[in-house]
Amino acid sequence: MKRFTQKPILLGLATLCILLSGCNQDEIDSLTTERDNLQTQVNTLTSEKQAAETKASNAEGQVSTIQNQLTQAQNELKELKATSTADKSRIATLEKGLKDAQDALDEANADSKKQLTDLQSKVENLENQVQALKLANYSFEASATVVLDASSGSEKLPDQLKSARNNRGFSATSTHVYVTDNSAGTVWAWEIGGSGEAIQLKGTGIDGGAFGLKLIDVVATNNGIIASNLGWRGNGLKIYRWKNHDDDPELLIEHDAIITNEEDRFGDAITFTGEANGDGHLFIGNTSSNNVLKYNFEDGVVVNGDDPEIITFEGLTKGSYPHVKHVTHDHDENQYLLVNNANNPPNLYSTDGTKKLTNVTGGAIDKRVASGEIFHFYEKTYLALATAGPEGSVSREAAVWVYDISGDDLVTSFNSIGPDKLVYKKVFGSTLNNDQGADVDVYVDPDGEFIHLFAGAINNGFVVIKVTK
Repeated sequence: MKRFTQKPILLGLATLCILLSGCNQDEIDSLTTERDNLQTQVNTLTSEKQAAETKASNAEGQVSTIQNQLTQAQNELKELKATSTADKSRIATLEKGLKDAQDALDEANADSKKQLTDLQSKVENLENQVQALKLANYSFEASATVVLDASSGSEKLPDQLKSARNNRGFSATSTHVYVTDNSAGTVWAWEIGGSGEAIQLKGTGIDGGAFGLKLIDVVATNNGIIASNLGWRGNGLKIYRWKNHDDDPELLIEHDAIITNEEDRFGDAITFTGEANGDGHLFIGNTSSNNVLKYNFEDGVVVNGDDPEIITFEGLTKGSYPHVKHVTHDHDENQYLLVNNANNPPNLYSTDGTKKLTNVTGGAIDKRVASGEIFHFYEKTYLALATAGPEGSVSREAAVWVYDISGDDLVTSFNSIGPDKLVYKKVFGSTLNNDQGADVDVYVDPDGEFIHLFAGAINNGFVVIKVTK
C-alpha cells in the first residue's frame, strides 16, 4: 500500500516544480517517469486483484457444482438402498466414499485456495459408480405403469371398435394413439394423458377395399397420419393422409397396376419412417410374396407414387401381416430393415433386402408376432414386439413383449435373443379371432427420463405403458 500513498505526493511535486520553475527538466522527467511507473504498478495490482476475485468466484462456483453432484449421488444411493437388492457391501463402500468426499468438500469450501480438481474427479467417479449400480439393478418391469387402457373390455374403446376386424390397425405418436375403424373408413384418436375419450377423424371420400375394409392399417407421425385400405382381388391399393385432426383425408396413392395377380395383397401392414407431411419412406408389404413397396416422400409429396421401389428379401417366406421397419443403431450408426410376418420371426436385413443379417428362429421368438420396434433407453437397447396371440388357439394372449438386446454390435446381440432376454410382458386382451394383426410403437422422451410403450391387437384394443428410469 506504500506505493499507493506516494502517487499523489509525486504528482504534486512535479506540478509544483513546473509552477515555481524550481526543478530543472531532468528532475521533472525523472518524476514523470516515476509517476508512470507507479501508475503501471497500480494497473498491475488492480488486474491481479480482479483476477483473484474471479478465481475466488470460480472456486465458489466449482464448489457449488461439486456439492450438487455429491448431493444427487447421495440421494440416489439412499433410494437405491431402500428399494433395491443391490449388494450391501458395494453400497457401504460408496456411502463411505461419499462421506469422505463431503468432508473434503467442506474443508475446501472453508479454504478457497484449495485445489478442487482432484476432488471433482473423485466425486464424478463416485457418481458414475452410483449410476452403474442403479443401472445394474434396474428392472424394466418394476418401472412400468399402464397410463391408458383401452383394451377390448374397456369403456374407453368405442362400441364400433369392439366387433371382430373393426380395430385392425394401430399406431401411436408422442401425444396420441390412433386406431382404424375399418368398415366406417375412418380413424379414432386418443390423447395420451388426456381424459381417455376418443375423437373420430373425418372419413370423407374414403371407399373401396377388399371385404369392405375401407381402412385396414394406420401409421401416425407428429405432423400427419397415413392409412391404407386392403388392395386385393380387384380392389386397388389406396393410401390416405390426414394433415391434422380437423382436416378431411386426402388420397395420396391410388395404385391398381402394382397388383399383378389375384394373390397380390397389399395394405394389411404399413410402416413409415420420417414425417408424413415432410420427408420419409412408406413401406407396404405383400402377403403373397417376399417383397415390399417403398414410397418416398419429399416435403410431403410422394415422388414415386406411380413407380415405387420394390425391395425383395432374400430367403423370406411369404406370410400375412408383413412388417418392415427402418432401424438405425446408436452404437454403430448402421442402417437395417427389421422384417417379419406371421410365418417369420423378426430378423435384420440389409436396406436393399439382399442380405439376411441375423438368424432368429421361431424357437427364440414366437413367429406369430406382427410388429416390432428397436429402441434405446437408459443406456440399453431393446426390442419391443406385439402379438395377437396364437392363431386358432382356445387361449388367446394379445400382448406386448420387450427383449434386452443391448450390445455394441446390433447383429450379434440380436442373434442372442431368447427367453432369457425377455424383460417385460404385458397381456392386455384374450378375445379370440382368426386375424393376426398387431402393432407396437415406442416414444422415447428426448431427455431420456421415460418412454411410452404402445401395443394394440385386432379385436383386443390397446394399452399405453409408461416406463421410467
